[in-house]
Amino acid sequence: MGQSAGATCVEYLGMLPQLKGKISGIIQQSGSAISSFSLGRYRRLGAYVLSTSLGLQSQNSSAILEYLRTVDPEELRKRALTTSVDVLYGTGAFHGLLYIPGLESRSNKNSLLTEMTYEQLKGGNFNKIRRLMG
Repeated sequence: MGQSAGATCVEYLGMLPQLKGKISGIIQQSGSAISSFSLGRYRRLGAYVLSTSLGLQSQNSSAILEYLRTVDPEELRKRALTTSVDVLYGTGAFHGLLYIPGLESRSNKNSLLTEMTYEQLKGGNFNKIRRLMG
């Protein structure tokens, strides 16, 4: 059971083939995996915005990754929760929180989310379980 972002997470769990037969039903309140806030589409941009907000001036992905690895985890957590992509780019297509689920590579055997959720639902590629939505 989940509400808002929690409902989105519950639906993601209900869609995972790795959990087939392990979940008998879900309850979603005011949230869905097809909500606009449920899937991050600009993860590299988000990492750039976060690193810039912490003082790094680089667009190199490797440099950003190495820099973020040196930041105190508590500072990183606080900054990630209070920084949104619109800090540098205004509102619109890039508006949103930094850390939400994103598509993963199909080539990684540990990937969980490998296709757009609306395509997964449209194609029937989800666990057939009881759902209560409201």
